[in-house]
Amino acid sequence: MIRNRHAYLIIAHDQPELLQILISLIDDVRNDIFITIDSRTDINIFKSIKAQNSNLFFTQQNNNCWGSVKLVETEFLLFETARKKEHYSYYHLLSGQDLPIKSQDYIHQVCDKLQGKEFVEFEKESPQSLKVLNNKTRYFYILQNHFRCNNIFEKIIVRLIQKSFLSLQNVFQVRRRYKLELKKGCQWVSITDNFCKYLIEHKEEILQMFNHTFCPDEIFLQTVLWNSPYKNNIYDYEDEYHSCLRYIDWKRGEPYIWKENDFDELINSTNKCFFARKFNVQDKNLINKIVMFLNKNE
Repeated sequence: MIRNRHAYLIIAHDQPELLQILISLIDDVRNDIFITIDSRTDINIFKSIKAQNSNLFFTQQNNNCWGSVKLVETEFLLFETARKKEHYSYYHLLSGQDLPIKSQDYIHQVCDKLQGKEFVEFEKESPQSLKVLNNKTRYFYILQNHFRCNNIFEKIIVRLIQKSFLSLQNVFQVRRRYKLELKKGCQWVSITDNFCKYLIEHKEEILQMFNHTFCPDEIFLQTVLWNSPYKNNIYDYEDEYHSCLRYIDWKRGEPYIWKENDFDELINSTNKCFFARKFNVQDKNLINKIVMFLNKNE
């Protein structure tokens, strides 16, 4: 029986070809893979997705509305589905536009060495970052589930109502109150079974607390971890990249989409991150280079 197995939890909505490449790079007998596809996407385009060595599971589809608590519900769906299958050593939450930049041997060796650490990014506090966090949490955002609707008329109406409701809250000095110290960071994390269990045990409380918060997927897990018995297990708190083991460039984009000429930067030996994002399947040269590099290092 294989010890210290990992669960890969993937949220995807497009680019099935890129998702298949991601699957092939994490396909390992030491891993199980759980995928959820946005309910607004035709799941049939993902039917050909396969793994040879890992167990591969598709969960039910959720409407992963950007900026709403729906994304938090989707993360819980993945955590719960995986943990019912097995109590894994680590749960890696990825998007369908992520790729590993380290081999599975490397990832498992580091996780074994640092067993018990929670790989979660916490955004460095500054006047600007605290202002953003305050704006996302102080008001009630009531229409986030409709914020990215396709109908242009509906979109205008939704934004007008939202803006009016926020203005009213400001006029009447409406302020949300939280029992916990709020923290913010990257949605994509690698967490232990103990903390995963802790999250699931507090699921209803968390969903209630962060309902009608703006972008709660960037806030809830950091907040819960910071206020939990697992706070001292946070890995490399001061380093935003290294702490979550994701290489993401927010300076050149939101986030920046990696290009072929970034290959050396991504695989540089000083870069200790396990994963990078974002990628686009159109940049086949970069993706092929990463595939060849990882296959050579297995």
